Amino acid sequence: MDELSGSVNFYKSKYPTTNDVPANWEPYLSELNLMKKASIRGDQQTVRTKMGMWFKMLKNRDYGINPKAADELFRIAVLTTPFDEYKIAVPAQ
Repeated sequence: MDELSGSVNFYKSKYPTTNDVPANWEPYLSELNLMKKASIRGDQQTVRTKMGMWFKMLKNRDYGINPKAADELFRIAVLTTPFDEYKIAVPAQ
């Protein structure tokens, strides 16, 4: 989760706007924070549910994030997510 949070912060600084409209990156960071806390508690169901929501947010470019940033974050998340451990289906992009 920390690696993903770092990546979100990187893209947040690189792409603060989309078509001159400010992007709202906080929901992405907030969801990652919730997933991290759930993981620490051993709550795999919450991690699984939240991760699915997070991938959908990226796929839909929710909150006005830049499409290039969304695509890059999606790829990073696919590479860093322990799909087997949390029984998360690999999302289609």
